[in-house]
Amino acid sequence: MWLLASWPQPPLPLMCLNTATDSCATKFSRNASLPMTTAYTGLVVVTSDTQERRPDQAPYERRRSVKALKLSLFLISGFLVAEAVGGYLSNSLALLADAGHLLSDVGALVLALLAIWLAHRPTGPQRTFGNLRVEVLAAFVNGLTLLAVAVWVGYAAYHRLKSPPEVHGPLMLSVATAGFLSQAVSSVILRKAATESLNAKAAYIHVATDALQSFGTVVAGVLMVLFRWYLADPIVSMVIAVFMTWTGVRIVVAALRIMMDVAPVHIDVQKLKEALESVEGVKEVHDLHVWTVTSGLDTMSAHVVLKDGLPREEARRALAEMHRIAVQDFCVEHATIQAEDWTEQAPDDPSPDAKALRQREMI
Repeated sequence: MWLLASWPQPPLPLMCLNTATDSCATKFSRNASLPMTTAYTGLVVVTSDTQERRPDQAPYERRRSVKALKLSLFLISGFLVAEAVGGYLSNSLALLADAGHLLSDVGALVLALLAIWLAHRPTGPQRTFGNLRVEVLAAFVNGLTLLAVAVWVGYAAYHRLKSPPEVHGPLMLSVATAGFLSQAVSSVILRKAATESLNAKAAYIHVATDALQSFGTVVAGVLMVLFRWYLADPIVSMVIAVFMTWTGVRIVVAALRIMMDVAPVHIDVQKLKEALESVEGVKEVHDLHVWTVTSGLDTMSAHVVLKDGLPREEARRALAEMHRIAVQDFCVEHATIQAEDWTEQAPDDPSPDAKALRQREMI
């Protein structure tokens, strides 16, 4: 039976004061003073932040991202039809590839908006993290889409290298220029949102690579108008397909790391363990787990063994310092630290009834 100690609890600031990562300081600046709750029974002390943090409540960054995503979707959708028609009439593979990439951009933006909407819908008690992983799944699908488009463009460009067809250069150049300008504006709009969410980052990379592809299409159009060099069309398409493959792989790998609960790249788990064990009164840290629920929500849990005979007040201070290290120095959004007194062991195995229930769920 857990008992909550009634000692006064000091505020625990969440400002990243001792970190070189600017995004960390920005990330926690809105949580400048949160209380810490400590439970103590003589066997275990548990400390974690008690911020009111519902998974279905949209963080400020994601609410700000929605406007950028909607505006970009409006701009890009307007040029999708123009590039598809222009590519067909001018017989330009680069322009058709650009239109295909625009279609993937529209899909990426729609998925991004849908994922944000689903992630912040109210959920039942069984979904303890809400629908936040939907954003990661959307980024994963966006990355796979980008790879699929790259394969199609590369395949078509390879066949055109053998026998490059004649392309209507002026029409291609005018449409490609207009498309490039619209995608460049959309990239600028999405750039800020890309720093706050993997899902928004996937959409941003879609749009940014498409802007690069449109610029390459413009260059190809100039070469064909001035020199009638039609090989420029498949060559530019091939180069862009390679770049699309590189960016698509990066998105897929980043999404897989989150779905596989791999520790975030910016958190060195061994250094985190050493930092926690360096706190006065701490003997050992074990069962340390660090993972990302969704972009911007890095989570950790750990068991610590305190030194024998450590007074209650010193134990509380040690736990508060470990929590501060995790949040401020390593940018962990949600930290749960359980301290154990090995003079008395709690049962680790589930009861027979719990085992039977688990067996029924597995069938």
